[in-house]
Amino acid sequence: MVWFSCTATECSQSSWRPYECVWCPSRNRLGLEGHYRIVRDVRMGDIVLVAPRRILLGVARAASEAGVCTNVPAEVAGQYPKRPIMRIPLVGYQAFSQPLELSTLFTDAGSIVREIEEQGPKYYLFSWERPNEFRPRGRLQFAQGRFLSPATTNLLRILRAAMSESSRNLLDTFPATLGQHSAPFSS
Repeated sequence: MVWFSCTATECSQSSWRPYECVWCPSRNRLGLEGHYRIVRDVRMGDIVLVAPRRILLGVARAASEAGVCTNVPAEVAGQYPKRPIMRIPLVGYQAFSQPLELSTLFTDAGSIVREIEEQGPKYYLFSWERPNEFRPRGRLQFAQGRFLSPATTNLLRILRAAMSESSRNLLDTFPATLGQHSAPFSS
C-alpha cells in the first residue's frame, strides 16, 4: 500500500522529523479515535510519500505498524497532553531531486472529482464541495485533518505525470532498492 503523509508540523518544531516517522495522538479531545484510527491501517513495508506542509519531499517505508510511543519528545507531548501518541517509524528515506507541491495535482481536478463522486474513497487526500448557489463551479480542496491518506491508483498516476523525470525514476525504482514488493508506480 502507498500512503501520503501530510504532516502540518515544520521539521524544526519537533525532534521527530517527517521523514523519520508518522505520528498522531491516539484519540481526540473527546477520547474518540476519529480520523486518527487510520494509522492502524499502515503495515510494515508500506510505502510512505513524505509531504510535510503538503510539499512532497521524498519517499520512505514503514518500518513497523503503529504503536503507542512511551518516549515522546516534550514538544509533541505538550501539544496533546494526557493523550497517548501513536507512532510509525519510517526507514530508507530518499529525497526527491525536486520537491513538488501537492496542489499541483489539481491540474487533473476532473479525474479527482470523478473518483470522489464515483468511489467515495475513505480518508481521501482531497474533498469536493459540489456546486451550489454560492459556488457555482464547486470547489476541490485538501481535506481538513488528513495527515495520512491512502494513495489511490488515480492519484499516483496524476502524481507521476507532475513529477520531474529524476523524481519519477526514484519513485519507480524505490521498492526494488529495498528488495520488497514490485514497483507500484510504473505506468
